[in-house]
Amino acid sequence: MKKYLPILFLLFYINSHAQRNAGGSAENIVSEIKLTNYPNCFSNHTTIKYDLPSDGVITLRVYNSSGQLMSSLDGGYRKTGIYRVDLDAANMPEGIYFCKLVIVSSKETVSVTRKLQVLK
Repeated sequence: MKKYLPILFLLFYINSHAQRNAGGSAENIVSEIKLTNYPNCFSNHTTIKYDLPSDGVITLRVYNSSGQLMSSLDGGYRKTGIYRVDLDAANMPEGIYFCKLVIVSSKETVSVTRKLQVLK
């Protein structure tokens, strides 16, 4: 059962699940934070775009379907705005991956996850 926990954890986040530590509606947070990539499906390269509605400390990471960290793409303090990060997937095998954006602000912690598909 332990070996399946990372997969179950990631499947829980497939549909851009958001968490909020402070009170409020998770649906409102998901609509404020945009996490997209283009193209999706891709073979060697994709651009990940995220839109921050408020300042905060972020981490942007890519995990495989087993929950193993594949790449730390971005991190640190970011101001409100739109950001783009390139993901080089040339050395990544074909499969499903998950891009997770975590934002920690003075009021809340929010995470949004997007499914990525690498085709070779």
